[in-house]
Amino acid sequence: IGTNDGRNYSYSETIKKLIEREEMNTKDRNVLISHQFYLPANKKAEDIERTDSEIRTAGNIDEVSGEVLLPFDYAALGHIHKPMKVGSDVYRYCGTPLPYSMSEAGQDKGIIEIEMKEKGVVETQVLPLKPLHDLRIIEGELKDVLSQSCDDFVRVVLTDKQDLNIFEMQEKLKNAFPRLLEIRRENIRKNNYQAVVKKDVKMDPFSLCTDFLNGVDEEEKDLLQDIINHVKGV
Repeated sequence: IGTNDGRNYSYSETIKKLIEREEMNTKDRNVLISHQFYLPANKKAEDIERTDSEIRTAGNIDEVSGEVLLPFDYAALGHIHKPMKVGSDVYRYCGTPLPYSMSEAGQDKGIIEIEMKEKGVVETQVLPLKPLHDLRIIEGELKDVLSQSCDDFVRVVLTDKQDLNIFEMQEKLKNAFPRLLEIRRENIRKNNYQAVVKKDVKMDPFSLCTDFLNGVDEEEKDLLQDIINHVKGV
């Protein structure tokens, strides 16, 4: 990011400059509310578990070092959908109140209650949120999956080895899971590729060429042999 002083600052350095510009009184209690991708100290962007529904930038150019949060007594952060601390109990993402993609299935959702006492003393507790309909991934053979019938939002992953009647299978699953989102088939049958792999056979150049060209006549074979002999210096 270009500035009036002629320097180009990274995204993280720019956020740091903006905070410094405010000239906060650090003797007071200071709270930051921010929607950015903050990284804990000594962490890389690749180390942070991201969900499918989060916005990602090429090369993670929007990452901000968690060190810029140090002047604050508390930082309420948004952007990461999973509850996460940025190196401290007082710098944290509460996460989304509901799951917004299948990659959030199984996450514990909640909101954070914060009590700020005298300077330097902050108490937090998580108040769990239980949705009316959870988000689940159910995997197994059809008969086992059907036995787990529920009213939640569900992705079904079927592992049956044998072929299934598609229309009958879909109808049964929709009856068992009224909020069915997706059906996937996991093909666990392994092809025996080794059986069709031919052993390496060392062939002379002439045979390789005629096999590759397939269908050369005698005149073309003579011409091909002359070319090979010429190349070989025979």
